[in-house]
Order: sequence, then C-alpha cells, then structure tokens
Amino acid sequence: MSQLTATAAAAATFAAATYGASPAATPATPILPALPPLPPRPTAAMASLAGLVPVRSAVLRPGRTSTTTRPANLEALLSQLVSQINNPECAHYTRGSRVWVTCVSVAGFFGRSYANCHHSSEGARYSLRVAAPAASLVLLVKLIGL
Repeated sequence: MSQLTATAAAAATFAAATYGASPAATPATPILPALPPLPPRPTAAMASLAGLVPVRSAVLRPGRTSTTTRPANLEALLSQLVSQINNPECAHYTRGSRVWVTCVSVAGFFGRSYANCHHSSEGARYSLRVAAPAASLVLLVKLIGL
C-alpha cells in the first residue's frame, strides 16, 4: 500500500468515526463551472453578479443555444449560475419559451424578473411583476388631474 493510499484510507476511517457515515455514503461536492469572462466594459449588473459564488451549472434546454455577446444574455447567464430557484414559475417559463431548464432569479436584479425572461428581452416577458406603488400613485395623480 502506498503512502498516499494509506493516508487516504486513514482519513476516510477518521471521517467515518467522527461523522458517523461511511466514506461511500458521503455525497460528493459537485464541481461548478467558472463564471464566464466579462467584457472589457461590463454592465453594473454583470460586475455585481460576477462577485457572487456560483451555486449551479446553467443547463440549456435541448435544442436551445445562447450567445453572450448581448449584455442582457450574459447577465441572464450569470444569474443562472448564482441564483435561487423560483416557485412559482412565470407564464413565459411554463409555456416552454425558455433558454435554460431551471427558472431562477437573483434578489435585487432585473426588476425581480427571472433569468429566462431577462435573456434576449431584458425581462419584458416576465409575467409575475407587480406594478410599483410609486408608479401607481403617479398614474392616479394624472387621472384625477392634480
């Protein structure tokens, strides 16, 4: 038995004794992709998203492609990598008009629209957005003529 093999076996035995699980039962940590390179002049959203830790891979739906030459598309890709999974899904996602298999968003970005909706359209297709109270107030003031 080589020194490296003996050391690995000893570490596995220690982990099993300490944590109460066999080494085979310990789940492997998935290897996540590196974030894509940013353009020379990234948007503020790109720069902020690139500072977050990736939590998943961005898996394209079968038959779909994505180009990151458009800023909105690169922002959406970065969102796919660093975001939370959404429930409920919006109408755009449930109709199958999506790029990625996972419906996700990042709090504080893109007016709360999901990454699939932000891709190619900068969130115009997002169906769950609620009108902001300030915008409703401005509309009310215009309607009553104040």
